[in-house]
Amino acid sequence: MVLIELKDVVKEYSRETILNDVNLEIDEGDMYGIIGQSGSGKTTLLNMITGFIPPSKGLVLYHSRATGVAHDLADHLPKIKKQIGFTPQHNSFYPKLTIKENILHFGRLYGLKKETLLSNAKAILQVTHLWEHKDKLAEHLSEGMQRRLDIACSLVHKPTILVLDEPTADLDPVLQKEILALLQDVNKQGVTIVIASHNLESIDPLCNKVAVIHKGKVHTHGTIEEVKKPFFK
Repeated sequence: MVLIELKDVVKEYSRETILNDVNLEIDEGDMYGIIGQSGSGKTTLLNMITGFIPPSKGLVLYHSRATGVAHDLADHLPKIKKQIGFTPQHNSFYPKLTIKENILHFGRLYGLKKETLLSNAKAILQVTHLWEHKDKLAEHLSEGMQRRLDIACSLVHKPTILVLDEPTADLDPVLQKEILALLQDVNKQGVTIVIASHNLESIDPLCNKVAVIHKGKVHTHGTIEEVKKPFFK
């Protein structure tokens, strides 16, 4: 079923159009890639999906998993945001806190009760292979571990949707595979994932659907096979 729907979405800043006439549907359980070069508008699109910025025109709709009814994100922001985890391109954790302290801090921001928070924290640190390092300061972690910590902080409240902006950027090929394998594991647990990248090849093995953003417009979208087909005729 459709989980996230963008209808005729436009985003303008100071009369400059960043995104124009975006129409997309993301289904429950998707690994959905948003592909585009720097300046194409993909980060702005992610920020609208997560509710950080509103569209200038059009609607961002979330469909209830229970009833299928579509709710305007702008009108139901506090409730819907509890279902979303967001991992930005740049580190969002606190370098002077340990791994565990970071996880507990972000969990408290979501208002989790103590018992739930401690249980969630242990589970997510085990999934992200950070449990054995939980008392290390974040600033002393390797780049790959820091990226995993960012993802863990986004998952501590057990969201149904995880949105990531360039999670493998600047990582070497080995670390890229490590992060992508982690995201596949998260997706298998029922989390719908939306991932932005400037490189289709890097997330090709990961995503079942993609949308290519070019100069603020959706150039093409569909399954990986459908998007690639015109180039292999």
